[in-house]
Amino acid sequence: MKPRRAVLTFQERCYDYKGLADVSDFLFIMAYCVQGQIWGPCIAMSNTPFFRMMQGVKGFLAWGIPSSKLVLGLPWFGYDYPCLSLNDDNICEIPQAEYHGAPCSDSVGDQRGFDEITFIVANTTIDEAHWSAEGQSPQFNFQNASGHQRQMHYDDAGSLLLKYIWAVSNDLRGVGFWHIGYLNEMDQTPERKLLRKRMWDLVPSTDSWDNYVQTTLLQSNDLSSSSSRDKHARNV
Repeated sequence: MKPRRAVLTFQERCYDYKGLADVSDFLFIMAYCVQGQIWGPCIAMSNTPFFRMMQGVKGFLAWGIPSSKLVLGLPWFGYDYPCLSLNDDNICEIPQAEYHGAPCSDSVGDQRGFDEITFIVANTTIDEAHWSAEGQSPQFNFQNASGHQRQMHYDDAGSLLLKYIWAVSNDLRGVGFWHIGYLNEMDQTPERKLLRKRMWDLVPSTDSWDNYVQTTLLQSNDLSSSSSRDKHARNV
């Protein structure tokens, strides 16, 4: 059978996704490491760009795969990019690194688990955190121990909540992560324990949209939400 082509592919991984779904309990969509192949400017970007995530899932749905067979895979990690330059618009230019034909890749960055990212935040002088409109996720600039400029892109409880809401409201089977081990080293302080608990508390545990809104979204006022993030959540 000729492979079916999804809307977005990576490394020409064009498989018969509908056929695989027909003979599987579910498909796990890897909606992270999206910057493995960067075809545009060589700049640091979100690990899971929100609108590309939506476009990718809709590609699977367009092939007739039931939403009940799709699990949205999300990152509990981020990328720490080296900046060749950092301009006034907070754009970090990264080194070129050809990858499967693309001129740039997230491979020039270092993958950091959520536990490691929170440790960096707590123990490093960082610039004021920024909210990425492209990713609907946080980012911040800092200098590493060698004094080199870096930019971190990652997901926290607040940005993941937006993606959970979208998955639930579109009747996906559920959400999954790469990977839960990234929360293991977060029991050193009460603050880090609270962050770990918050990450787990917001994971959808029901297929009821109304119940999830009432029990989770409406109790999330302690998340440090910017007005733009709140507006986006209401419009998802």
